[in-house]
Amino acid sequence: MARDGLRAWLIRSGLDGAARGIRHPLLTLRSGAARRWSKSAFRSTEEVARAIDPVLWDETTAFASALESRHRARFQELRASIRLGGGGDHRLLYFLTRLTRPTVVVETGVAAGWSSAAILAAMHRNGHGHLWSSELVYDRPWLHDDYLPFVGMVVDPALHDRWTLLLDGDRANLPAILDASGPIDLFHFDSDKSLEGRRFAFELVQPNLAREAVVVVDDINDNLHFRRLAASSRVPFAVTGTRGTVGLIWSGLPAPG
Repeated sequence: MARDGLRAWLIRSGLDGAARGIRHPLLTLRSGAARRWSKSAFRSTEEVARAIDPVLWDETTAFASALESRHRARFQELRASIRLGGGGDHRLLYFLTRLTRPTVVVETGVAAGWSSAAILAAMHRNGHGHLWSSELVYDRPWLHDDYLPFVGMVVDPALHDRWTLLLDGDRANLPAILDASGPIDLFHFDSDKSLEGRRFAFELVQPNLAREAVVVVDDINDNLHFRRLAASSRVPFAVTGTRGTVGLIWSGLPAPG
């Protein structure tokens, strides 16, 4: 089987993660350390949000329930056919966007668009803001025809006027976004989870963050990048999401109760 064919088969079969662990045992060790650390610091999204604004959290859960009921069945059907990942913590992103009323939001990683849909719906409710999204499609010839219709499928077309979606990957997209967007009020990272991918994105983005920017990082238990980022930021952070998979850095975070 050709290399690209093997990689496509692994992705479709859901075995690509296991294959990476076999090839690179150090990655498995790093992931184990990151999981242990994130578990020790974990607070649920609901706990974090209710400590800030319980009324807004009720609005958030109602929005998320409606979004999921509209799109979950079709999403699961498509996801099963091409074995691609799910979304970020769209409840947290809706809540933070409504709460902080950002002018500029930048996200990396779109997939079906759960996070994009949440951010855009919150911006619509705020009457304010623009979302810039970076996705990677064109270096996946074995998935291109299947994957492209999947990108952003849950985003309401009526909200596209607040959305700029670029499809050439972070290394091409982020410089273009940063040239055009202005200071970033909320940054959501959910793309290349390798240490190299994370370092590349954050080295570009950090100088462009607004003074009190909100930073949300997905899949932080893949490696220790977020722990180091949080330690160096001197800003309050939380480990939240599903079983401690999302990192949040924001000056407005309350201390744990």
